[in-house]
Amino acid sequence: MNLLSRISFILSFLLVVNCSSDSDTINENTTPELIACVGDVFLGSQAEVDAFGESGCQKIEGFLIIQDEWDGPDSIPDIFDLSPLSNLVEVTGYVNVSRNNNITNLNGLHNLERVGQSIVISENLGLVEINEFNNLESIKDGLLIEFHDNLETISGFNNLIFDPELDSASSSFGLTIQFNPELQSINGFNQLQGTANGLSIRDNINLTTINGFNNFTSTGFDFYVVTNPLSNVNAFSNLETVGGDFSLWGTDLTDLSMFSSLRTIGGRFWLDYNPLLISFNGLNNLESTGAIRIGYFEGHENLQSI
Repeated sequence: MNLLSRISFILSFLLVVNCSSDSDTINENTTPELIACVGDVFLGSQAEVDAFGESGCQKIEGFLIIQDEWDGPDSIPDIFDLSPLSNLVEVTGYVNVSRNNNITNLNGLHNLERVGQSIVISENLGLVEINEFNNLESIKDGLLIEFHDNLETISGFNNLIFDPELDSASSSFGLTIQFNPELQSINGFNQLQGTANGLSIRDNINLTTINGFNNFTSTGFDFYVVTNPLSNVNAFSNLETVGGDFSLWGTDLTDLSMFSSLRTIGGRFWLDYNPLLISFNGLNNLESTGAIRIGYFEGHENLQSI
């Protein structure tokens, strides 16, 4: 289908067939019903983003995929502005924003409150910051942010809660932030109490600061903080329970005092290559763990006490 045909299809699909309100009249004491669009939405060009914005749709009953179409090695990325999507409040399926190399931010998704499945933000090579999700309240399955060559900061997500009735073992990633080589700081997630499927922050080779996570107390699966040059992870000072492995590799930590609330590890306690680590001070409240593995002792040459 050519571009003009696709635009025409989207406009007719959203404006005529699938956009609806459950009531023609709104009682002043009730919350207005969202304008719903039934069916999966794929936006592969700026023209399609603009057309969807003009539809006024507030709720997608299906998936949302925003991905520049790939027409071969000579194709030119087209999507550069997501602001037309600012009416969007809810997506009942998953949200995938991937391979849009001309966007520098995700402005336009800032009014999104609920996502029925996962959110994937991946391989948007021009993306510099993510700070648009403070209205997001709940998601299922997981949040994945990965493979961004120029992403420097992640902030917000301060109202996000992984609904325990939705956050399920079906997700393969839980909360995962990985392979973002220019990422320097993460600040947010202050209402997030835990995830059923673990937390993984890995291979962000310039990440020095994690703030926030003020209410994060548990993860049903692994806690995996690996290959980030962090000098502290005080953001996880309230962490009490890890259902799977607790893995801490490749950091610049000098002690483990920020884990003073940690009581239970269901899997392995695994340290590897933390060259500045001097002691295990801070684990005084740890009551139970599985196997203890301290690997690569040449990476712990400053360790003085256990």
